Amino acid sequence: MTGDQQAVSVADVRQALSCLYNQMELAHCRLALKLPATRALVDPLERARTLRSILLDAIEMLRPSGRSGPSASAQRAAECLSLRYASGLPVSEVAYELSLSPRQVYRDLRWGEERLTQLLSCSHVLREPERENLDEGDPFELELAGARCKKGAVDLATVLHQAVEAVRPLAQRRKVLLGYCDLPGGVIVKGTPGFVREIVIQVLSALVQSLDGGHVGIDLVAGSLSVAVNFSLPVRDVDSLRRKDLLLGALRLAERDSIQHQLLDAGASAHLRLIFTSAPRRRALVIEDNPGAFALYHRYLEGTDWELDAVPHPRLAADMAAAVKPDAIVLDIIMPETDGWAILQALRLCPVTRTVPVIVCSVVNDRELGLSLGASEYLTKPVSRSQFIQALERAAQSRNEAGGD
Repeated sequence: MTGDQQAVSVADVRQALSCLYNQMELAHCRLALKLPATRALVDPLERARTLRSILLDAIEMLRPSGRSGPSASAQRAAECLSLRYASGLPVSEVAYELSLSPRQVYRDLRWGEERLTQLLSCSHVLREPERENLDEGDPFELELAGARCKKGAVDLATVLHQAVEAVRPLAQRRKVLLGYCDLPGGVIVKGTPGFVREIVIQVLSALVQSLDGGHVGIDLVAGSLSVAVNFSLPVRDVDSLRRKDLLLGALRLAERDSIQHQLLDAGASAHLRLIFTSAPRRRALVIEDNPGAFALYHRYLEGTDWELDAVPHPRLAADMAAAVKPDAIVLDIIMPETDGWAILQALRLCPVTRTVPVIVCSVVNDRELGLSLGASEYLTKPVSRSQFIQALERAAQSRNEAGGD
């Protein structure tokens, strides 16, 4: 460690994680003032955004890579950190999501925080950036050049709630009222999750910082093909905004993520409209005799573009699959009146369902038999949320690539 580096402690990391989406607290936390990549940033919002990105990337780096010798501890710790801090779930819900005891979740969180501390203490984030590289080219393009842009399903109602809560301390300090009524989740759009959240936060911050008191209205309108978020501007045109730079930066990021925007004249003021593409709903059929397992899978898919249908009786599975034509089928093996192997064989023999991906999800650990009988994926219970969603995504992608109906 060089002389200008300051030691990072587990307490520093835990404090930063606990305020991951509170812009001002994150900007002034101990970790932000220790890391060279953040302490040199004068703008608190930029400092908070940079530190949040570092922490989320570090959590992802904990996940085991490759197929050989995966570390269950590292995978579980990354899941716990992501659910607890990135998703904001209480420990009891993290335990429920991952089928763990709360005590195990606490152990995994502590283990993960220690590994994050080691990672941040020895990685590139503790080195000052090379000055000669900062002035070459467009800073915006340089920032996004290494970004892992992966579009997916984003719950826009949840993002708006998180954005309002993140900007609320700033709004209160400037005596600005944020007019937004929370909507229930499930307004699903296409986008890069981190970009969508940052765009909305940056737009709100730009509008709030352009006011000394007053009101900023936020309205969400969902249609069949698109979803619009309308922001009331405190001025008639963008050029009059004090933080025009922030707003234009957000709109530039929106363009990068294929999010359209419009400026609408409304007399004494104007409205900014962000237009997102609705994500088409996908359907999975669950053949499972345990209602608790179906409830868990349903919970796992909240805020995604997947919908679940339960088969009321396993013997109806093939007929229902032929009628529903799901994008994927989730199949248990041990059931009292029939077994999953027989159902899997029947699904593969039926011309209508033979190309539908089947994900076996069972306590029976016989992956080789499952794949030989035509399963696309094989998961052994207990199954985490990320394992379940990733298996569905891979199954759907394989079907699309194969040109399935």
